[in-house]
Amino acid sequence: MTHRTPRYEFRMFGVNCIDVFIDSLKSKATAGKIREISEIYLMTSGNSDNNIKIRNKLLDIKTLVQLENGLEQWNPKEVGTFPLSNDKIRNDIFPALGVEPPVLDREVYTLKQFMQELILEDPDIIVALTEKERHAFDFENCICEYADVKINGSFQRTLAIESENPELVYEAMKSLNIDGKIENVNYPKALKRVLGLDIDYDINKFF
Repeated sequence: MTHRTPRYEFRMFGVNCIDVFIDSLKSKATAGKIREISEIYLMTSGNSDNNIKIRNKLLDIKTLVQLENGLEQWNPKEVGTFPLSNDKIRNDIFPALGVEPPVLDREVYTLKQFMQELILEDPDIIVALTEKERHAFDFENCICEYADVKINGSFQRTLAIESENPELVYEAMKSLNIDGKIENVNYPKALKRVLGLDIDYDINKFF
């Protein structure tokens, strides 16, 4: 695995409710690249500590290190680019998913073989297909972006602020008038909510 430096992250999702913060970012920050990308997310219902995604045949895993005053610190690791060996699949990917690996009949798996033979056949693994238009910004010495996202065809918007230094994230949030009452929602949690797989966060209000 290739390790990168852990970052602290604040992220919000919504359709119209976060536009005021996006407009504020646009007016105050330096715009960077706009990218259109497609990604496959792999999840299980009981696993919230690993963010597993595939982009351009590259699979990486972000592991939640800690929660700190409303921020999440994630440690990103590149597992590798497909085709991948069965050792990497058995020892890196399935432990991160939190499920037992199936019998691996091949020494090496292409992305198509991995998805069709190992992932889509497992009822415990959730697959989310995303198409994103990502808008990058440099703001308050943080990595910021907003994105228009289709999650299995359902439209969402997201705004994120990241830095290795949590204090810089807090300063950027303050500049955008993002207060502590706004929930920090990572991608796996948002995907599960869109897919109807995470309802415990507000179920008590229905009782």
